[in-house]
Amino acid sequence: MFNFFKKEKVPEIQFACADWAIRKHSPVKPAKDFLPEAWSKVQKSDIREWDTQKNESHITIKNCPAVTEWMQQGYIIPAWCDIECMIDYENGRYGIRYSNENSKPRGHTQDQFKPLLDHATPVQFSFKLDNPWTISTKPGWSIQWMPLFYHDLPFQALPGILDPDTQVNDQPINIVAKGKESFLIKMGTPIVQIVPFKRSEIHGISREMKFKDDKRTAGIRSLNNLSRYGWRNFIRNKKVFTLDRKDVDLEY
Repeated sequence: MFNFFKKEKVPEIQFACADWAIRKHSPVKPAKDFLPEAWSKVQKSDIREWDTQKNESHITIKNCPAVTEWMQQGYIIPAWCDIECMIDYENGRYGIRYSNENSKPRGHTQDQFKPLLDHATPVQFSFKLDNPWTISTKPGWSIQWMPLFYHDLPFQALPGILDPDTQVNDQPINIVAKGKESFLIKMGTPIVQIVPFKRSEIHGISREMKFKDDKRTAGIRSLNNLSRYGWRNFIRNKKVFTLDRKDVDLEY
């Protein structure tokens, strides 16, 4: 029997953009759709059958739960047009040029950041990208802005946390250069990773290691004996990030 009164689930996060061309051809997508190009070149783990001690098996980073989980968390905002970041390092001059005339050049000068970014970039200037996406969340939800550490890019996004349920819609993406040369960000290039999370009070303690801790560790390690693929297949907790793309078809 159909339930005609079933309410549509309210999304935890929404990405809104006024430009149809951007929504159609350079959309926000789950992070799993933007894996680094080099990821496909990483050697797969060579797990020898019945090598219970893993003496002859060759385990690569593709079997590391921490790395694979990190790269697939949340969503990616890609470049919505071609973006040229211009650097005149010797004269301390910087600028942004967009192929999309609706995007406006902005930035943060070195006097606003120095010396906080000395370790991260030789260029003490933050390119403030005119993000066309407005992000909103359900009450009580926040977002993390994360740099794309495993992607080979000439820039990196500055990390931060926003509360879109209570803050204004202006949400620029700040990036810094990794080198001293100008660079071009082609449309579709991933720029920043957005990870939503529900705000809550978290209480922690610091204590002495106890017998139950060793027992728990031994129990988890015993999973290694259940499969020749080891313990990794048993510890993953499924995290699903979906996105419904709406308003991408023109009306006739």
